[in-house]
Amino acid sequence: MRESYQRVRPTLLRSMQRWLRPIAISAVVALSAIQRIGAQAATPGTIARPEEVVIGDWQDGGPVGSLASIDYPAGERAKGHQASFAAVFVVDTTGRVEWDTIAFTSDAPPPFRRAVCEYLRRQRMRPIERDGVLRRGLLVQPFSFSLGTGPAPPSEDIAAPIREAMMRQGVEATGRALARQPHCAR
Repeated sequence: MRESYQRVRPTLLRSMQRWLRPIAISAVVALSAIQRIGAQAATPGTIARPEEVVIGDWQDGGPVGSLASIDYPAGERAKGHQASFAAVFVVDTTGRVEWDTIAFTSDAPPPFRRAVCEYLRRQRMRPIERDGVLRRGLLVQPFSFSLGTGPAPPSEDIAAPIREAMMRQGVEATGRALARQPHCAR
Protein backbone atom coordinates (compact mmCIF):
# COMPACT_ATOMS: atom_id res chain seq x y z
CA MET A 1 0.00 0.00 0.00
CA ARG A 2 2.79 2.39 0.93
CA GLU A 3 4.61 1.58 -2.30
CA SER A 4 1.59 2.41 -4.45
CA TYR A 5 1.17 5.72 -2.61
CA GLN A 6 4.84 6.52 -3.25
CA ARG A 7 4.30 5.82 -6.95
CA VAL A 8 1.21 8.05 -7.32
CA ARG A 9 2.37 10.78 -4.96
CA PRO A 10 4.15 12.86 -7.65
CA THR A 11 1.07 12.65 -9.86
CA LEU A 12 -1.17 13.70 -6.96
CA LEU A 13 1.12 16.63 -6.14
CA ARG A 14 1.13 17.85 -9.75
CA SER A 15 -2.64 17.52 -9.91
CA MET A 16 -3.06 19.47 -6.65
CA GLN A 17 -0.72 22.17 -7.90
CA ARG A 18 -2.74 22.51 -11.09
CA TRP A 19 -5.92 23.00 -9.05
CA LEU A 20 -4.47 25.16 -6.30
CA ARG A 21 -2.30 27.47 -8.41
CA PRO A 22 -5.25 29.40 -9.97
CA ILE A 23 -6.89 29.70 -6.55
CA ALA A 24 -3.70 31.01 -4.97
CA ILE A 25 -3.12 33.43 -7.83
CA SER A 26 -6.71 34.68 -7.57
CA ALA A 27 -6.30 35.22 -3.83
CA VAL A 28 -3.07 37.16 -4.31
CA VAL A 29 -4.61 39.29 -7.06
CA ALA A 30 -7.68 40.00 -4.92
CA LEU A 31 -5.59 40.94 -1.90
CA SER A 32 -3.33 43.22 -3.89
CA ALA A 33 -6.37 44.89 -5.48
CA ILE A 34 -7.88 45.47 -2.06
CA GLN A 35 -4.63 46.99 -0.83
CA ARG A 36 -4.23 49.05 -4.00
CA ILE A 37 -7.68 50.61 -3.79
CA GLY A 38 -7.40 50.99 -0.04
CA ALA A 39 -10.47 49.04 0.95
CA GLN A 40 -12.28 50.40 3.93
CA ALA A 41 -11.31 49.31 7.37
CA ALA A 42 -13.74 47.09 9.23
CA THR A 43 -14.10 49.68 11.97
CA PRO A 44 -17.38 51.55 11.50
CA GLY A 45 -16.90 55.26 10.99
CA THR A 46 -13.44 54.91 9.52
CA ILE A 47 -13.00 56.93 6.37
CA ALA A 48 -10.59 55.11 4.09
CA ARG A 49 -8.20 57.34 2.13
CA PRO A 50 -9.45 60.62 3.64
CA GLU A 51 -7.12 62.58 1.35
CA GLU A 52 -9.36 61.57 -1.58
CA VAL A 53 -12.57 62.77 0.06
CA VAL A 54 -14.11 66.21 -0.35
CA ILE A 55 -16.75 67.67 1.91
CA GLY A 56 -19.97 68.10 0.00
CA ASP A 57 -23.52 69.06 0.63
CA TRP A 58 -26.42 66.62 0.48
CA GLN A 59 -27.98 68.88 -2.13
CA ASP A 60 -25.07 68.48 -4.55
CA GLY A 61 -24.55 64.84 -3.62
CA GLY A 62 -28.09 63.92 -2.71
CA PRO A 63 -30.45 61.22 -3.94
CA VAL A 64 -30.97 60.66 -7.66
CA GLY A 65 -33.92 59.31 -9.58
CA SER A 66 -36.98 58.27 -7.69
CA LEU A 67 -36.39 58.37 -4.01
CA ALA A 68 -36.45 55.13 -2.13
CA SER A 69 -38.94 55.69 0.64
CA ILE A 70 -37.90 55.64 4.24
CA ASP A 71 -40.19 53.41 6.24
CA TYR A 72 -41.46 55.01 9.43
CA PRO A 73 -40.77 52.42 12.14
CA ALA A 74 -44.17 50.93 13.02
CA GLY A 75 -43.46 50.71 16.74
CA GLU A 76 -42.38 54.34 16.88
CA ARG A 77 -45.45 55.42 14.90
CA ALA A 78 -47.73 53.50 17.28
CA LYS A 79 -46.09 55.22 20.25
CA GLY A 80 -46.35 58.63 18.55
CA HIS A 81 -42.58 59.11 18.56
CA GLN A 82 -40.93 61.57 16.17
CA ALA A 83 -37.28 62.27 15.46
CA SER A 84 -35.05 64.62 13.53
CA PHE A 85 -31.33 63.99 13.19
CA ALA A 86 -28.54 63.94 10.64
CA ALA A 87 -26.44 61.18 9.20
CA VAL A 88 -22.92 61.70 7.88
CA PHE A 89 -21.52 59.34 5.24
CA VAL A 90 -19.21 59.06 2.25
CA VAL A 91 -20.66 58.66 -1.25
CA ASP A 92 -18.27 56.98 -3.67
CA THR A 93 -17.73 58.01 -7.29
CA THR A 94 -20.48 55.63 -8.47
CA GLY A 95 -23.08 57.19 -6.15
CA ARG A 96 -23.17 54.40 -3.57
CA VAL A 97 -22.98 55.14 0.13
CA GLU A 98 -19.88 53.60 1.71
CA TRP A 99 -21.60 51.54 4.39
CA ASP A 100 -18.88 51.64 7.06
CA THR A 101 -18.81 55.44 6.99
CA ILE A 102 -22.45 56.02 7.98
CA ALA A 103 -22.55 57.77 11.35
CA PHE A 104 -25.37 59.45 13.23
CA THR A 105 -24.59 62.80 14.78
CA SER A 106 -27.07 62.67 17.61
CA ASP A 107 -28.67 60.06 19.75
CA ALA A 108 -31.51 59.18 17.41
CA PRO A 109 -33.56 56.22 18.68
CA PRO A 110 -32.29 52.92 17.20
CA PRO A 111 -35.50 52.15 15.22
CA PHE A 112 -35.15 55.45 13.33
CA ARG A 113 -31.44 54.81 12.73
CA ARG A 114 -32.23 51.35 11.33
CA ALA A 115 -34.80 52.87 8.95
CA VAL A 116 -32.21 55.36 7.67
CA CYS A 117 -29.61 52.60 7.32
CA GLU A 118 -31.99 50.61 5.13
CA TYR A 119 -32.79 53.71 3.09
CA LEU A 120 -29.09 54.49 2.53
CA ARG A 121 -28.39 50.87 1.59
CA ARG A 122 -30.96 51.11 -1.27
CA GLN A 123 -30.56 54.72 -2.36
CA ARG A 124 -28.26 55.89 -5.15
CA MET A 125 -26.74 59.36 -4.67
CA ARG A 126 -25.22 61.87 -7.06
CA PRO A 127 -21.43 61.65 -6.84
CA ILE A 128 -19.69 64.89 -5.94
CA GLU A 129 -18.00 66.62 -8.85
CA ARG A 130 -15.13 69.05 -8.33
CA ASP A 131 -13.35 70.69 -11.27
CA GLY A 132 -14.97 68.23 -13.67
CA VAL A 133 -13.74 65.18 -11.72
CA LEU A 134 -15.97 62.79 -9.76
CA ARG A 135 -14.81 62.61 -6.16
CA ARG A 136 -15.77 60.69 -3.06
CA GLY A 137 -17.80 63.07 -0.95
CA LEU A 138 -18.44 63.34 2.77
CA LEU A 139 -22.06 64.43 3.16
CA VAL A 140 -24.41 65.41 5.95
CA GLN A 141 -28.02 64.54 5.23
CA PRO A 142 -30.86 65.55 7.54
CA PHE A 143 -33.67 63.11 8.28
CA SER A 144 -37.00 63.91 9.88
CA PHE A 145 -39.68 61.49 11.00
CA SER A 146 -42.78 63.49 11.81
CA LEU A 147 -46.37 62.50 12.39
CA GLY A 148 -47.53 66.09 12.08
CA THR A 149 -48.80 66.01 15.65
CA GLY A 150 -46.08 67.97 17.39
CA PRO A 151 -42.96 69.94 16.81
CA ALA A 152 -40.16 68.02 15.16
CA PRO A 153 -37.17 70.30 14.67
CA PRO A 154 -36.56 71.22 11.04
CA SER A 155 -33.87 68.89 9.79
CA GLU A 156 -32.04 71.66 7.88
CA ASP A 157 -31.34 73.33 11.23
CA ILE A 158 -29.60 70.13 12.30
CA ALA A 159 -27.38 69.61 9.24
CA ALA A 160 -26.01 73.13 8.68
CA PRO A 161 -23.91 73.46 11.86
CA ILE A 162 -22.56 69.92 11.41
CA ARG A 163 -21.43 70.69 7.86
CA GLU A 164 -19.83 73.96 9.01
CA ALA A 165 -17.91 72.06 11.71
CA MET A 166 -16.79 69.48 9.13
CA MET A 167 -15.50 72.27 6.89
CA ARG A 168 -13.50 73.75 9.79
CA GLN A 169 -12.11 70.39 10.99
CA GLY A 170 -11.44 68.70 7.66
CA VAL A 171 -12.15 65.15 6.58
CA GLU A 172 -9.57 63.34 8.70
CA ALA A 173 -10.53 65.00 12.01
CA THR A 174 -14.23 64.60 11.16
CA GLY A 175 -13.65 60.90 10.52
CA ARG A 176 -12.01 60.46 13.92
CA ALA A 177 -14.91 62.25 15.62
CA LEU A 178 -17.50 60.21 13.73
CA ALA A 179 -15.85 56.93 14.72
CA ARG A 180 -17.24 57.51 18.23
CA GLN A 181 -20.82 58.03 17.01
CA PRO A 182 -23.57 55.40 16.47
CA HIS A 183 -23.34 53.54 13.13
CA CYS A 184 -25.38 51.19 11.01
CA ALA A 185 -25.03 47.58 12.18
CA ARG A 186 -23.82 45.03 9.66
